[in-house]
Amino acid sequence: MLKIGTLMLVLIVVAGVAGVAFASEQDVADNAGNAVNAETNAETNAVRSLAIIGVAVGAGLCVIGGGVGIGMIGSACLDSIARQPEAASAMFIPMIIVAGMVEGATFFGLIVCLWGLL
Repeated sequence: MLKIGTLMLVLIVVAGVAGVAFASEQDVADNAGNAVNAETNAETNAVRSLAIIGVAVGAGLCVIGGGVGIGMIGSACLDSIARQPEAASAMFIPMIIVAGMVEGATFFGLIVCLWGLL
């Protein structure tokens, strides 16, 4: 688990550096005659690149959290059904309602994350 986390962190840092380098290179090419404007645009694009990385990480965490939440709901429901099989029909509807609430919270988090791009 630690190796996956380390790999994800390295990929995020590499993507951030690549995004900043690409933004800087594009600004220099676009504004070759105006050095001050190119520097200001490079800083703006660097911030924008880091914001995009933040949005991607936030959206990923929202989806992972939603998946873990729904997995826990399903696990608890199946455990309850295994203990008391005659109550399976009574547990199904509340499980679906709670899973829908978790999905709603996940979609809200995704929308908030993607709103950061505007």
